[in-house]
Amino acid sequence: MYSGRNRSAMLAKTAFAAMLIGVAMAGTALAVDYFDDLESYSVGTSLHLVNGWEGWYGDAGSAAPVTDAQAFSGTRSVGISGGDDQVNVFTGTAQTAGVWEFSTMIYVPSTSTSGSSWLGIESDYNWGGPTTTALSTYFDLGPGLIRGTNVSLLRDQWAEFSVIVDLDRGSYASS
Repeated sequence: MYSGRNRSAMLAKTAFAAMLIGVAMAGTALAVDYFDDLESYSVGTSLHLVNGWEGWYGDAGSAAPVTDAQAFSGTRSVGISGGDDQVNVFTGTAQTAGVWEFSTMIYVPSTSTSGSSWLGIESDYNWGGPTTTALSTYFDLGPGLIRGTNVSLLRDQWAEFSVIVDLDRGSYASS
């Protein structure tokens, strides 16, 4: 079903102990094209080949489990750690024009103090490649900064990560 298709994707590879992917993609009219608060999944469910979720390049071992250890709203989040490389494929929502917003909530525990993590938006995602990265944001856990900025990571609390993309102008802004 997924093999060999070009797809837009959001992925997270991180050492965060918990991360809520309450993903919303909305256009200028703010209609939500995609949203997942993870409440429909049982705790412990591996998010591989489930409602658009999968491990990187279809690797079930890269998929992260649903957890109730932390939650922004409701009771569940995606518990991403170690070598997890979680992807959500936005099939049927390919955007080619207009202004769009991608947002997610991220929780970084104070015990995550080494290594780096990243959240990326791929414009083309193909099992085995090629994959085209539209935006990558790196989180340096040691100094607690978003790489290339002086923005500190908030620890032991939820923070929104948001990107507004103007496809007509080829530009973006993140917060």
